[in-house]
Amino acid sequence: PARALDGNRAPQWGSASCTHTQNDLQAWWAVDLQKLTAVKRVEITNRQDCCSERLSNFDIYVTNWSPQDMAPSRELLKDDTCVTEPARLTAGQTKVFPCVSVGRYVVVQLKGRNYLTICECEVYGREPNAEELAAMKPLPTNLAKGKPAYQSSEGWGGKPGRAVDGNGNGQWGGASCTHTQLQVKAWWTVDLGAPQDVKMVVITNRADCCADRLKNFNVGVGNESPLVHAPTEGRYEKCATETTNLAPGETRVYTCDIVGQYVTVQLLGKNYLTLCEVRIYGFAPDEEDVDAIGEQMVNLAKGKTTYQSSEGWGGKSDRAVDGNVDPMWASATCTHTLN
Repeated sequence: PARALDGNRAPQWGSASCTHTQNDLQAWWAVDLQKLTAVKRVEITNRQDCCSERLSNFDIYVTNWSPQDMAPSRELLKDDTCVTEPARLTAGQTKVFPCVSVGRYVVVQLKGRNYLTICECEVYGREPNAEELAAMKPLPTNLAKGKPAYQSSEGWGGKPGRAVDGNGNGQWGGASCTHTQLQVKAWWTVDLGAPQDVKMVVITNRADCCADRLKNFNVGVGNESPLVHAPTEGRYEKCATETTNLAPGETRVYTCDIVGQYVTVQLLGKNYLTLCEVRIYGFAPDEEDVDAIGEQMVNLAKGKTTYQSSEGWGGKSDRAVDGNVDPMWASATCTHTLN
């Protein structure tokens, strides 16, 4: 990647001054400017001797998200877009992209799948002034790291706290991935300690085995502790429903705009649930949001006196208000009348 910053615009591959990625989906290149910078323009030089058509349909971002912490994605950086270039740069062309953004990192990212080659990337700007600094949006922080976590069951020592240990290692041997038993609608939940304005949930999949298990799941935010009720649809507000499987070791971003204390990942079918890291980014909520949570409706029926027309097989009427939603008869929490 450093070839794009060597001061040499030579567009020939033989000059050893051009970068090259693999044929990646949304391939990217990034530079760390080492400090906040008011970026005014970005100049990019394309390859000339071969394959110049590859440098087309890309975005340029100026951001404060470190690519070392999280691989750039359009979902993550959409609010930091400086330039969207739908056309291709001609062979050997150096194109100037005006920009008015403040940030530490400049990212060039293709929108589709292709090789990304840059023969030079020059970034021009200055120290940001007080007005520009004041206008910057604060970067959300990871609210989940080190917080209490729970899951529907545990298998092979895959404790729920592993998903919030700050270690995104996708290898099982790294002892940083969770694991449940084989269950219907297996779930994992983290307690953020208090209601938070959740903006983004970032999930890292296992890399070495069984990556196809992480698919068909909900990401949700709620205010009900899993110690009181096991998470189910309807007890949390959904941020996203993921129907495809994450690739081995993939980190995927799910945007949210929900205030709540508990963030849940729940499978929709029967499988093992393994998460190698869950990062939750957001802010402390406004007073209005906190007040709204306090005003949310509560279950008025729980534990109250109940009656029914008859009773069969020990299915007492008060089972319907015992706070237990388990639908299996053997759990002794369902009512039953006679015919």
